[in-house]
Amino acid sequence: MIPRMDSGGTTQEVAEHAGWLNTGLACHIVMTEAVSVRLPDDLARRLNELAKSLDRPRTYIVNKALREYLGEYEDYLIALHRLNDKDDALVSAEELTRPDD
Repeated sequence: MIPRMDSGGTTQEVAEHAGWLNTGLACHIVMTEAVSVRLPDDLARRLNELAKSLDRPRTYIVNKALREYLGEYEDYLIALHRLNDKDDALVSAEELTRPDD
């Protein structure tokens, strides 16, 4: 469903759907790039069902899911890098739970 002001959509939802970002000071065009992916049938079905139940476009759900996944994966890569960094000092669980003096 396309958010509309006259059907209860917020200004932010309408702006986001139209490709505008309302920062409170001014509206700015948000550049987007179309990406085409092929999904397994079960994943496409789940996406369609979720979009319908939330009354949101599939693009909205995919964007939110991808932002979450990328953030988590980037954190994982940082942690992996730090774990493999031999010059990075390790802190024991005891040191972490010790109260500050």
